[in-house]
Amino acid sequence: MSTSSTTIRLDDNVKREFEAVVNNLGMSMATAITLFAKATIKYQGIPFAVTLDPFNDPVTRARIEQELDRRSARAKDPNTKQYSTEEIKKKLGI
Repeated sequence: MSTSSTTIRLDDNVKREFEAVVNNLGMSMATAITLFAKATIKYQGIPFAVTLDPFNDPVTRARIEQELDRRSARAKDPNTKQYSTEEIKKKLGI
């Protein structure tokens, strides 16, 4: 089997961390990249889920922070009814 040389550019920190992980797994970066390439061919796509992290979306993050602020304020409100664990269990019938 003949081989080809490929050059890729990585952020220095990404390269260093990637190399450390694959070395701890007992392989080189070239072997890890070859595994990735073969899995991509086998599955005809990226061999892991490529998704957006919903918590990094600025709109979602703003909504979460807004809701946390609302709940925090409500919990601090002296007029908010506080329930003990026993009261909650009783209301739930458990």
